Amino acid sequence: MSSIAQRWEKKVLRSDGLVRLAALVAATTACLGSGTNYAYSAWAPQFSERLRITSAQSNLLGIAGNIGQALSAIPIGLFIDSTGARLAAMIGGVTIAIGYNLIYSAYMQGPEFMGFWMIWCMYFLTGIGSFSTFSAAIKITALNWPHRTGAATSLPLSAFGLSAFVFTTLSMLFQTSRSQILLFIAVGAPFLILVSSPFFLKAKSELPDTAAGQVYTALEGTEIDGEAEAESSIECSFDRTTENHPEGTVSSERLLLTDSTVLKEFSQELDISIHTLVSTVNFWLLFMIFGLYTGIGSMTINNIGYDATMLWRKDKSEISQPALETQLLFHVSIISIMSFCGRLISGASSDLFSVVFLVAQLYAMWCSNPRLLWILSVLTGLAYGLLYGVYPALVTDAFGLKQLSRNYGIISLAPILWSGIFNLNYGRIIDLNSSTIPNGDKKCMQGLHCYTEAYRYTLVATAGGLGLIIWCVRRNNSMQWARRLR
Repeated sequence: MSSIAQRWEKKVLRSDGLVRLAALVAATTACLGSGTNYAYSAWAPQFSERLRITSAQSNLLGIAGNIGQALSAIPIGLFIDSTGARLAAMIGGVTIAIGYNLIYSAYMQGPEFMGFWMIWCMYFLTGIGSFSTFSAAIKITALNWPHRTGAATSLPLSAFGLSAFVFTTLSMLFQTSRSQILLFIAVGAPFLILVSSPFFLKAKSELPDTAAGQVYTALEGTEIDGEAEAESSIECSFDRTTENHPEGTVSSERLLLTDSTVLKEFSQELDISIHTLVSTVNFWLLFMIFGLYTGIGSMTINNIGYDATMLWRKDKSEISQPALETQLLFHVSIISIMSFCGRLISGASSDLFSVVFLVAQLYAMWCSNPRLLWILSVLTGLAYGLLYGVYPALVTDAFGLKQLSRNYGIISLAPILWSGIFNLNYGRIIDLNSSTIPNGDKKCMQGLHCYTEAYRYTLVATAGGLGLIIWCVRRNNSMQWARRLR
């Protein structure tokens, strides 16, 4: 496939414009196959029942994909930055194929085929493949569209969010069982990635090299001491002068004082060390906010199937098992399509995600009618899409394009803690409210009361995240005013 792509590039793609367009289409197609971890709720309840695992274990399995994405983020980012995006995408397709095919085999063969922790490792592997493909797609897109990074990356970002919708919709159209949706994913996701990844091509034209000099001149003599916090003594900080930095290297504090127009051009050339990165206040603000809100969103995304199942059990009307399974696919599809919309419009509405998350938690605590649960899916998908849509651009603007995969990879470690806390807490609460039925299984029959407490925790976390965002905005505004007064 690689040789075919190279010959096609030489004979047909003579202009850089066509190369960029081909790579953008390939990146978007690959992301359609790499976002399948968000379809977990579509098959998790039946999978858990067949393999006889508890709600807590199911939530532990659900975050395996998130943990795989997060723990692999830094090495994958370094790998992509050093070797390129194409190989990373291919590796992602192979790992996704291995993971899902073994999970599908476990479902078909039953509890005796594979132990819980082996299944967990396979889902962890799909998370690695997902992030590898996604990060490669974002990298090649950002390289090809340096002056339109936000708009260009919104396409693969949106496709990543749309992935679960594509596979669950196919499953509904063909009226398949849960084993078939796993088969769709196990075959279809790697196919999309492996077919498109050879066309991860980089345009031959280079970035203009004038930006660094412009910013160096603009910044000369304006750096704040990296060890001193800007908010502690802003006016005094501006009176200090430090030695010049080499071209293309600058501290994060210095960036906050830069004119936004110049910084946008300079961010393409910026190269910040890991030590400088993790020593800045901005990094930890971005890290904490991202971790909190991804954890909050993943709890609903991984458990919307359980929400729907428990509300329907409490509802007085009868619902057949096939109808219930269709409901689960419906909710996953809504979350996916709204995540797609959120990622697509994130550039214009990125500041809304915290408010939408807040409304979603309040609604989840109130909604006891399973027929109205779709509103929770809409709110959660939209908020999650807005969050993920804006973050690559935020990381690029703050820390530059040159080490984007590495820097975004470090930021992507944030969900490990909070996703684990919120998801495991949800499973713990469900198990506490469940009772043993005659066949020995544990089920919760209390409807909304089964999981309300879990959303109380996420509501408090959402309010905390909103407080961090407000503090971040006030801090940056204070530094901008200080720069103008200087």
